[in-house]
This record gives sequence, C-alpha cells and structure tokens, in this order.
Amino acid sequence: KDYPMALEYYQKALKLYATIGDKGGMASAYNNMGNAAYPQPLPKAKGKEESGMELSTSDRYQIALDYQHKGLRLREEINDRIGVAASYNNIGELYILIVEQMINQPGNQSSFFLDSALYLQRKALAIQQELSDKYGMTYSLYGIGRVLEKNSNYHDALIYYLKAAAYSDSVGAKAQLRKSSEGLYNCYKKLGNHKEALHWHEEAERLKETIFSEERQKELGRLEASHE
Repeated sequence: KDYPMALEYYQKALKLYATIGDKGGMASAYNNMGNAAYPQPLPKAKGKEESGMELSTSDRYQIALDYQHKGLRLREEINDRIGVAASYNNIGELYILIVEQMINQPGNQSSFFLDSALYLQRKALAIQQELSDKYGMTYSLYGIGRVLEKNSNYHDALIYYLKAAAYSDSVGAKAQLRKSSEGLYNCYKKLGNHKEALHWHEEAERLKETIFSEERQKELGRLEASHE
C-alpha cells in the first residue's frame, strides 16, 4: 500500500471537509491520517528537510497520535459515540505498537503505555456494548487481549481473544477473526496447549489465504472495469 500517497489524499479531504464545516468528515480524515502515518516512513519533516533527516519511528508514532487525538476531540464535540470508541481503539492500538518498539530498550515505559492502552480499550468496549456495536466490539476485545498477552496474562488473554473471534465471526469481520486467531495461537502455544495452538494457527492461515484471494479478485475486477 502507498501510505504516503494515501496520507496526501486524506490531507486534501481534511481541507475540503474543513471548508464546508463538516466536523464528522474532518474527524474521519484525521482518523485515516493517523492510520496511514505509521506503517512506513513518511516524507521528510519540514524542519528536517535541509539536514536530509527522515522522520524517526518515534516521530511517526507521535504524528499518528496527534492525528488520532484531533479526530477524537472532534468526535466528542459532535457526540459521535461510535466514532469516539473507534478513536479510543486506535489510540490504544498505537500505544501497543509503541511498546513493541520499546522491546530490549533499557528504562522503557512499556507498563505506562500498556496500562493506558488497556484503559482506552475498556472505555471503548463499554460504549460499544451500550450501543450494541458488535463490529466495534471486535476491536476492543482483541485490543484487551493483546494487552493481556503483552503482560504475559495468557489465560485472561484467551478469554478476550475467544470473545473477539466469536463476534468477528458473527459479523463477518474476517480480518479481525484472523488477528484474533493469531492471538489465540500465540497464547495456547505459550501455555503449552499444542493441539489448540495448531488449530488456531491453521485457522489464521486459512483466513489469510481467503482474505488474499478476495482482495485479489477485487483488484482483478477493478482492472477489468478500467479496460471496458
């Protein structure tokens, strides 16, 4: 995926939404910008262009967090509770990714970020349960499971991953089901339950192939349509 190109388009969309005063659209644009900001290096920062320095990983995560917080504030202003919960999920996910970058770094603050991530995922889940947002719940349940797994609390992580898998299956969220299956594989493997670990590993691989096949078919469909 071309994340820098996507980020450029989201920035253009943000300007258009701002011009017409569409706060919901602006919030979505910030959300998308936050999601596009960290998967790979961004263009050089304005203050670093002359020195030729690229943005560091920590810079990219900070930019992503800034975008997500801006989107969250807008969603709070317009009382978009489903959007607020999604922003909590996204910020919590970023905190987990930051922790993964801290591995083997002396004196890191991983416990702070994991506690913050867990707090946000639980806040999101409470909103989603109140609104019966089953699709949103797949993200919160998975996010809680990830934090518990990071804290080596594998038994409790299993509970949340299983719930996330069940909800993902019920709403047809294959990508979320694949991620939950991978979490279940990791936890069962850590606990020495090789039978269940193998089952969920095979499930994750099956879903990975299914998702790839479906995306490939969509891409072929777009190519065919462009030549008609």
